Amino acid sequence: VNNYTIDKIGNSAFLKLDILEEITFSNSVVYIGDKAFRETSLTTVEIPSSVKEIGIYAFSGCEYLEEVVFNEGLEIMKMSAFAACANLKVAILPDSLHTIEQYGFQNCLRIEKVFIPKSVTYIGDYAFYDASQISSLTLGNGIQTIGSYAFNGCTGMTSITSFGGITTIGTYAFAQTKVPAI
Repeated sequence: VNNYTIDKIGNSAFLKLDILEEITFSNSVVYIGDKAFRETSLTTVEIPSSVKEIGIYAFSGCEYLEEVVFNEGLEIMKMSAFAACANLKVAILPDSLHTIEQYGFQNCLRIEKVFIPKSVTYIGDYAFYDASQISSLTLGNGIQTIGSYAFNGCTGMTSITSFGGITTIGTYAFAQTKVPAI
């Protein structure tokens, strides 16, 4: 995709293209469509600062994906954007992000630490559901809503650092964790 002026990766553009192991985005891409890279063999992804939105299921089911680098610019991560990326270990979220929709990182079994920047105001239902290796969570002071089941099943989670601002915590949001206090 490098060397071309592409501003949008269309829905299902590379869906289930299991020979796709690597991609370099040009800085002109502003939108990654629904299911664009679902169930490909990508191992690492760098989202350029030009991308503002990642569509539903865009990278879900990428079982070999281990690292995602988010540059500043991303604002919305749609439903299930990275769900079921079982080997994803590193996902450092940018300060420009304000919404993680439902199921965003559901069943990402190997993520260990999560830092949610202060720009994020909304974490959707089931956003990190069953991300069982998360041991610590840091929530920036912009968080207002944590959806139902958002961190349910994060059985390795033993600590949460929160800087205030939360007004709504959904049903079972932290059930099945080992967090003694928030």
